[in-house]
Amino acid sequence: MRLQARFWRLAFASGVSNLSDGLVSVVLPLVALQSTGSALAVAAVAAATRLPWLLFALPVGAVIDNVDRRALMVGAQIFRGVGLAVLAVSVVTGLVAVWQLVVLALLLGTAEVLYDSASQTMLPSVVPKDSLPAANSRLFGIEATANTFIGPPLGGLLVVLDSQTAIAAGAVAYLGAAVFVRSIPGDFRPRVRPETSSVEPVGPSVSGSRPSLSVAGTVVGIREGLRYLLADAVLRRLSILVGAVSFTMGAIGVILPVHVVEPGPMGLNEAGYGLLVASSGIGAVLASLTSERVLKRLPTVWCLRSAIIAVALMQFTLPSTQPVLVGLALAWGSFFVVLWNVVTVSYRQAAVPDHLLGRVNSAYRMCAWGFAPLGALAGGALAAATSTGVAFTAAGACTLLMVFVVWGIRGIAFPGRG
Repeated sequence: MRLQARFWRLAFASGVSNLSDGLVSVVLPLVALQSTGSALAVAAVAAATRLPWLLFALPVGAVIDNVDRRALMVGAQIFRGVGLAVLAVSVVTGLVAVWQLVVLALLLGTAEVLYDSASQTMLPSVVPKDSLPAANSRLFGIEATANTFIGPPLGGLLVVLDSQTAIAAGAVAYLGAAVFVRSIPGDFRPRVRPETSSVEPVGPSVSGSRPSLSVAGTVVGIREGLRYLLADAVLRRLSILVGAVSFTMGAIGVILPVHVVEPGPMGLNEAGYGLLVASSGIGAVLASLTSERVLKRLPTVWCLRSAIIAVALMQFTLPSTQPVLVGLALAWGSFFVVLWNVVTVSYRQAAVPDHLLGRVNSAYRMCAWGFAPLGALAGGALAAATSTGVAFTAAGACTLLMVFVVWGIRGIAFPGRG
């Protein structure tokens, strides 16, 4: 089914937003480094951008299920744009401090949690449910291209010119994304009455009312979303799986540069490392172009099983010192990660009632993002105590154990797929 014009407005907004995300991911640490010369400051800024997923994902879900999702996305983008504009002024005046960068990173990260979670929750109101796999494939491809191939190199180039230009470019991109989201026609307020889902969860019934935005109401709303997530056997297993893979991939993110960059075993320079990591973006883009056809030819559950095995094989391959082999491993791993995301995101969007979708999405995404920092700490400690090869192998073994969990999944389907 052809995707409608309003989907492409959302997709364009996602592309512009992810372009700015990729740019900012390079610019903020570089500004911290230029301002302080401290590696600790760079690490603090980088960590602050991801911490909101662990701290705020659950309450954000309750907010998403209580307000107009489009308005929330517009507000989040305007907030990010204004925040970067203020930082640009601070850079021009020379009044940048590390604590300001950390606070800004926390605020930008919180706005990202709002925007990304609301976007996933809003999508079923933009396209028909049988078009969700196609729509998610396109969105993941756009995200990979903008966030991996365009944003970071552009950010590095602009910082070479001057930092305030790079920051201002990010601000303009966020504000432009807000304009495109606002132009999407339709009603994107949560539907109060539960919908009849193609996949009925096993578990307690839930009310059809919106959660109150009071503290007590938010707690009740979060509890209701978690109860739904844990009561559904498929969602429960998927949450365990994505948490475990997030943990091991967080470890890989720390171990890989130590293994690749000289004096690591592979012995490449920083530019070579950048090219090697870019191969993962190639796999993600290829998956976005082909995953819909793969899902038409293979049972959904077999796509999930293949993804877990492929990611484990990728992690077992990374101890190699051959750049081409490691690049191919990163590419096929990212291919199957995107295939996994297309299946699981589409399933949640089709199966979960609209009035709960924000809370369930946020709880699931907390598992997907919240365990990565823990994996990074564990992977770094193990690599330091032993070797990068041992750490990669341990990550692969942990992922391979998840085969027993994914093999127990039954009944995952959504309209038009089996």
